[in-house]
Order: sequence, then structure tokens, then C-alpha cells
Amino acid sequence: MKKFGILLLTLTVLLMTSGAYATDSNLKLSDNTIGVGDEFVVTLADNSGSTGYEWMLRASTSGVILVSQEYLPPISMAPGYSGKRIFVFKATEPGIQSVMFELLRSWDTMNPVDRKIYNINVV
Repeated sequence: MKKFGILLLTLTVLLMTSGAYATDSNLKLSDNTIGVGDEFVVTLADNSGSTGYEWMLRASTSGVILVSQEYLPPISMAPGYSGKRIFVFKATEPGIQSVMFELLRSWDTMNPVDRKIYNINVV
């Protein structure tokens, strides 16, 4: 598990420098062009430990597949600190590909409190 964490951290750093990394802001297509077979990471702030709300992948186009997801707890248990939910995807088809996340409680999947859609230009 420790090796996977180090690998994921390394992958995240590499993807951050290649422009294939997403944070809480919407992606711009000009900044997020990747090739078929490339992986990209979406990282979202997540307070599921204290609020019960967590980011869940709700939809994606057929040209991307989810490779892995991981929850990293907050660095401090003090109020206001959030963890991170990290999703790793692989682009499998060219074109504009999308992933959609919703912030919701696992027992209340019909009432999300937030939604984020990211677009990736796969060439």
C-alpha cells in the first residue's frame, strides 16, 4: 500500500507538470490536451470524514476509463481541513472526453449538493 501511495504521488506530480492534472476549477480544453493511452488525474477536496458528503464519479464518456481512486485524509483533524479524493483516468479514444462528479452522501444519491464536469481533449 505504501508503494502504491508513492507511485500515485509520483504520477500526480508528473501529470501536474504535463498539464494533464485537474483541481477544483474547471478544465480549459487548450490546457488539457492529452494523447490516447495517456492518464490524467482529477483531485477534489473532500470532507467526507466530517460531513458524510463525498465526491463520486457519476458519468464519463466512453473514451475514458477509471483506473483508480483513492481518498487521502486531511493532514490535520482540526475543523476546516479537508481530505482529497483522487481519481486517475486513462484516455482510450480521441475527441472531447468528459467526466462528471457529484458531491453527495452515499445514502442520498438523488440530491447532490455540487457537480463538476471536466473536459479533456484527447488526440
